[in-house]
Amino acid sequence: MTTTEVFTEEEISLFQYLYERYTSSFGYFMSKPQIVTTSTVLKQTISNDPANVTVFQSTNGFRHRRDVEFAHVLSVSFTMEYQSKIEIYDISNYNTLFKDYVNQNTTKVARDMELIGLPVVGVSMVIMVSVHDCIIWYYLFIIIIYLNVF
Repeated sequence: MTTTEVFTEEEISLFQYLYERYTSSFGYFMSKPQIVTTSTVLKQTISNDPANVTVFQSTNGFRHRRDVEFAHVLSVSFTMEYQSKIEIYDISNYNTLFKDYVNQNTTKVARDMELIGLPVVGVSMVIMVSVHDCIIWYYLFIIIIYLNVF
């Protein structure tokens, strides 16, 4: 990925896979086959101008800030869908649990993205929006990702 472009199809697949894997970190602490998660990127927008950003990171339990000069700002809109194969699992609040998990672990999320090969220096908290499209209601998530310039 060049830093002035949005994620490629391969990078989108990595992004979606990572977010699907977080399902085992909240709620019933399980994923496939009991709970099937599907993440779908709907839209990406990148700023043309790099920005100076402050990234907060945790190291050995201590939170510190790091100023990053000239990071490109990528906005990613995506959905998370949860399905339970077994009726005993109430997954109606999983979108909120996902949002809470990501927002409480932004340093981990940025590090995980970096570990899978995405040129990320930081992420914002996720925003969750309820959307009505014809007769269907769903939750749209928006995250700001700060990308390396180099």
